[in-house]
Amino acid sequence: MITLLYRVLLLGLTAASLSAGAETLNDRQRAFLAEKEEIIFVAQPRHAPFEFIHKRHVTGMNVELIQWMAADLGIKIRIETAPLEKGIEMLRSGEADVVTSLYHGPSRDSELAYSETLKMTPVALYIK
Repeated sequence: MITLLYRVLLLGLTAASLSAGAETLNDRQRAFLAEKEEIIFVAQPRHAPFEFIHKRHVTGMNVELIQWMAADLGIKIRIETAPLEKGIEMLRSGEADVVTSLYHGPSRDSELAYSETLKMTPVALYIK
């Protein structure tokens, strides 16, 4: 099992760190931050408005939230882009630390441990 307690560092820390700052981190979270030079996120390039490419730069609501948290925690991040399945493979291989916009699903739930939910995103699908 990929333990996202370590891998999904920022997403797991958000609720506490946004409200109270880095002093709310536990010892394992602080140790993870201390050993990492940068946290590598994988965002989906075609998942607007949450994450997408605009003028050759990754942007979107999730990207801005990640950048805000990194600045608040004083850590260095890098945001890569890849389709979701490639992002999950990068997580499995250790090439990435976080996959953004990763929803629960039966095939993933047996392998991944998720962070706490940061935001609920209601989605409506309309078809003709």
